[in-house]
Amino acid sequence: MASFAERLKELREERNLGQEEPGAELEVSKNTVYRWEAGRQQPKEEHVMFLANFFHVHYLYLPGAVDDRNIITNEDESDKDGEMMLKLYRSLSPDLKKMVRLTVNSAYLVERERKEQ
Repeated sequence: MASFAERLKELREERNLGQEEPGAELEVSKNTVYRWEAGRQQPKEEHVMFLANFFHVHYLYLPGAVDDRNIITNEDESDKDGEMMLKLYRSLSPDLKKMVRLTVNSAYLVERERKEQ
């Protein structure tokens, strides 16, 4: 699978954009985009999400978790999204897995409480 750096550069070049265009949209410097494309620096998660929207690709495509660029918009495809999330989860360190479990558990409790009201 291609890396984030490779995919970002590929998407940018496909649209005939310089490094300054996505940088300006994100309010980061051209040098920051350069460092991402060179693999010298990793973007923040919110930057990855923004870039996925900017390039009209699925948010898991850029970091290389999936090879399908398409944004999932159909409710019937939620299983694919779940499979991708499980794949990402399995790649995490034990500490980060614990953080994810706590976050999901908290979200579940909030949702359950909303339904009971």
